[in-house]
Amino acid sequence: NGRRTSIPTHFLIPNEPTTISVSACNFAEKCTSQSMDLIVSDVAATFTVAIHGLDSRVVSSNKLVLTSSASLTFCNASLTPSDVSYSWKINGVEYSTAGSYRIPSFFFAPNSTVNLTLEGTHSYKGKNYTASDGRVFTVEIEPLVAIVDASQKTSPIDSPVSIDTSSSFDPNFVSGSVSHKWTCTNLS
Repeated sequence: NGRRTSIPTHFLIPNEPTTISVSACNFAEKCTSQSMDLIVSDVAATFTVAIHGLDSRVVSSNKLVLTSSASLTFCNASLTPSDVSYSWKINGVEYSTAGSYRIPSFFFAPNSTVNLTLEGTHSYKGKNYTASDGRVFTVEIEPLVAIVDASQKTSPIDSPVSIDTSSSFDPNFVSGSVSHKWTCTNLS
């Protein structure tokens, strides 16, 4: 139930990926979960990369600005290498080799599952190190936005009422287009 935990490394298989998952729930039993891959190395030096900037809630109308970090740890000391070669992949396809990656709005379809992977390679003292970090997430569907307006909220009995819904939109798609269905309820 705590926010932090420790796992003794003797429970993990050296040099084999282990997926660690956590679920967080609120009082209304609404839950979300996140997973990460972890590797315990049996070598003296360990190279890691990490993805930063991924929102906990991804929707197609928001752009993503992702950054990376790398660390080389040896003899209980850590350094941040600056000459790392990166590869950003979405569903197995490489999109960028920069240290950061900007994904534009509407790149992902609503309700699609995305496998985002960052791979990093670094050379240190004649040895090549490779590491990766990944996230799997589903692009959430945003609710439609209905906007109703009228030039006059009160109208004489002999005048038509003009109602405007042209500002309504679907935030899930760049076109934003929606169709309308009209109903009328007499309140008297």
